[in-house]
Amino acid sequence: MEQYRESAGISALPDIPPDRDFYFVHGFHVKCTNASQVLAQTPYAGGFVSVVGHDHIFGVQFHPEKSQKAGFQVLRNFLAV
Repeated sequence: MEQYRESAGISALPDIPPDRDFYFVHGFHVKCTNASQVLAQTPYAGGFVSVVGHDHIFGVQFHPEKSQKAGFQVLRNFLAV
């Protein structure tokens, strides 16, 4: 992921630098109609939404369990919400 931001003061990505690599396995992606719910975008293949969130609900386009240390940090962050 290259870009990410917090939404409503809650972040799914604290302690994760924006240049970390994550494991994506397919070409499907969400087209978010509410830009305020886009927490991260990935620039690959023209760019796509890779993390969405609203209140205490988050979703990721990648596989955190296969994304090494950064992926496990995402899982820890989810559990802390």
